[in-house]
Amino acid sequence: MSTPVIGVLGASGAVGRAAVRELRALGRRGLRLGGRTASALCAVAGGDPGGHDETVWADATAPDGLRAFTEGCDIVLNCVGPTYRLRATVAAAALAAGAHCVDVAGDDPAAEDLLKDGDPAREGRTVVLSAGALPGLSSLLPRWLAGQGLDTATALSAHCGGLETCSPTVARDLMLS
Repeated sequence: MSTPVIGVLGASGAVGRAAVRELRALGRRGLRLGGRTASALCAVAGGDPGGHDETVWADATAPDGLRAFTEGCDIVLNCVGPTYRLRATVAAAALAAGAHCVDVAGDDPAAEDLLKDGDPAREGRTVVLSAGALPGLSSLLPRWLAGQGLDTATALSAHCGGLETCSPTVARDLMLS
C-alpha cells in the first residue's frame, strides 16, 4: 500500500511551518508543500533531510493553482487564511480532487458552504473544520472521551490559556470570524 500524499497548503506561513514540523516529527516524508512564495517554500522543503518534499505554487484565491495543488493529494491540510474570506474554498477544491480535508480554522460559514451541496461524507471523504486548539480541540476531546466508555462522567473541566504569538492573518481571523 502506498503512503498517502499529504498536501500542506500555506506551508511557509506560521501555522503551516508548525504543521510541517509536526508531520515530520511523526515520520511523514514526501509532503506536498503549497504556498505563494517559492523562496519560502524552498526554505521549508530544505528542512527535509531526505529531500523528499515537493513544492507547488498555490494560492487559495487562484482556482487553477489550487486545483493543481490538490490534484493527487489524499489529504489536504489547509493552513491558509483568513477564514472569514476563504470560507470553504480549499475544502471544496480538496473534495473536487477526491481528497480529504483538514482545516485548522474553517468555522461555521465554511460548514454552511460545504453543506449546500450535500454531505461531503457521501462520497467517502471527510472534512474536519476548526482543527486548531480552539474551537477544534475543545470540541473533539469531549467527543472522543465520551466514546471511551465514560458513561458516568457528568462534567469536564478544561483550561486553555497562555501567551503565544499570533500571526497577522490569525489575528484578523479572530477579529472578523
